[in-house]
Amino acid sequence: EMCIRDRQWEPDTARRGAWMLIFARNHQHAISVIELKLFCNAKFVSDGGGLAVKLVPNLADDLGVEEGQEQMLFRAANGGDRTRDKLIHLCGALIEATRIVSPTAKRIQSWFDTGAVIMEEVVLEEGLHEGPGPHPDPDPRISDLDRELATSLRMLKFVRNFLESLKGPGQYSFLSMLGYMQKACKALVRIGSIDRTEKLGQKAHRMAKEMTGWLCRVTRDLFFFQECPGEQHRTYGEQHAAFVTDSSSAVFDELQVLLECQMRVLVEQALFSGVREMNMSEKAWAGLKATVKKGTIISWLRDMPEIANKEMSVNERKEAFLESEQMPWVDKLRKKCPGQYETTGKVLQLFYGLGSEDVLSRIAQIKYCCSPVQKVRLWSDAILMAIKLIMDAMPPGTEPLGGPDLPQVALFLLCHSGEDIFVHAKLAQLFTLDYAGYDEEILALQEGGLYREVHDQYTYNAERRSIYPQMMLNYLVEGCEIIADSKFARRDRRTAVQEAWAVSEDSINSTGAEPEDCLLYTSPSPRDS
Repeated sequence: EMCIRDRQWEPDTARRGAWMLIFARNHQHAISVIELKLFCNAKFVSDGGGLAVKLVPNLADDLGVEEGQEQMLFRAANGGDRTRDKLIHLCGALIEATRIVSPTAKRIQSWFDTGAVIMEEVVLEEGLHEGPGPHPDPDPRISDLDRELATSLRMLKFVRNFLESLKGPGQYSFLSMLGYMQKACKALVRIGSIDRTEKLGQKAHRMAKEMTGWLCRVTRDLFFFQECPGEQHRTYGEQHAAFVTDSSSAVFDELQVLLECQMRVLVEQALFSGVREMNMSEKAWAGLKATVKKGTIISWLRDMPEIANKEMSVNERKEAFLESEQMPWVDKLRKKCPGQYETTGKVLQLFYGLGSEDVLSRIAQIKYCCSPVQKVRLWSDAILMAIKLIMDAMPPGTEPLGGPDLPQVALFLLCHSGEDIFVHAKLAQLFTLDYAGYDEEILALQEGGLYREVHDQYTYNAERRSIYPQMMLNYLVEGCEIIADSKFARRDRRTAVQEAWAVSEDSINSTGAEPEDCLLYTSPSPRDS
């Protein structure tokens, strides 16, 4: 039996710690105390056919020693659902605690929240070294950055080489998995629509979501690997090429630090940051000799008239939209805090003023992310942070905001964010799997990819916290649609929420349109099944 204690002591140094106390059954005193600041992560592993929880130690560099703490394994005393539930709760509690007190976990968390954009720009300018021969001199900026950049580049090369070692799916087995997905992206930008009610739009969504399914599969497998893949590994059967990378065992140890959502960022960077045509950032081209080509993914969407017109409408109408839209959560805030939030400007003060860490700054960063999962995560985290700030502003004991308030909060944030966000919302939606798992069946996605139960790949511990980032992305996309189609007529209190969910996935895909064969479409069409 175990419990985790988290407390503050030594007020002069404000030192914070967390410990795991282990008790023998029916004993009042702990037989062992584990200081959790020595560990940075927890994950499930297979142990003799059963399930166990592995406590991952900090990296030795963060402890200032040559060798770090040994990993610890917690096994179930017996099988059954009850024991499994206890292990799940234990793992979640360990992750929560180590994120607060572990120097390694805090450093990695900070890097993946704010520093990953630096790595993406370096990769875009210099590229990852490919082929035989000596490595070129690194970008001189690397020497001026901290070790997180160098570590991340090592991780990125490890993941890229792993993708190169895998065979592409189906008839594209003559390509590597990375080569297959790169070709699929380049084929995608030759499709003229992303409207799911049209054949071409269905094809675009199928291609994008099949790629995402494979990214999810590779992420999940890399996250749960218990040993570093060997040169001749057989993760998905026969290899495309040998898996060779510098200091693979050391880099694999560094990868154990990552949460599953951080691993997903790394896997997407290996694909989307490796080829300029697939980059999704607005600013990644600044200062480069090369100019943006018409065929880039971001330009591809803006060349579609219906997307360009809606983005322009959102830019023009969003400021005036709130004048005709009532916000029940704002009314509640003003009622609970009389005299404090009487103007929109006062309400906005909740969401800015903290630099890059405030809500509106996070939303602005969506345009600068080079991969879909980062865009989804930033938007989801921004909404959650906004809800917390609203609740913190109201008196203790106030009834929490309900589910219908989330789309209204999202609309408010959208109306006060920067311009040109609609294209990025549609890009993220194109590559994001439906939160309920319907895409696999509706689009007849290729077997082999992972299309369900991937919430934890979008944000930290999403499943345990009952957070669905993909649903929150819908608030962004549909909020843009509502603003673009608005006529500024005054609405009832819940009209925007009702309109946002008026069109279901089933009605969108009930046209009976059959998907068209495409260059890189490997799954059978519904008419062939």
